[in-house]
Amino acid sequence: MGAVTLREFDALRFPPIKVYSAAQIKRLRQRSEASQAVFAACLNTSASTVQKWEQGQKRPNGPSLKLLDLVDRKGLEAMFQRLHKETISTSTLNNIHRQPTS
Repeated sequence: MGAVTLREFDALRFPPIKVYSAAQIKRLRQRSEASQAVFAACLNTSASTVQKWEQGQKRPNGPSLKLLDLVDRKGLEAMFQRLHKETISTSTLNNIHRQPTS
């Protein structure tokens, strides 16, 4: 995709980003079979933020909503691919996250 002007961007008419409730975020994470820590890492946020979203204490906005929408439409695995185009499974991500660091 080459350079796009604002006029061309507006013409694309992207659908509005969905707003997710606490229950929807929790279901999305559970459907992805990811721990809160792994889900947070995939969304570039903290596990405590994901916990607060799921408890309704905080609401995602901006980039987080776009990433939640992507995960909702394509799955968590769509965000992570190895160099050889192998899809990394969520269980692999959970296992990597649980490994102790040296």
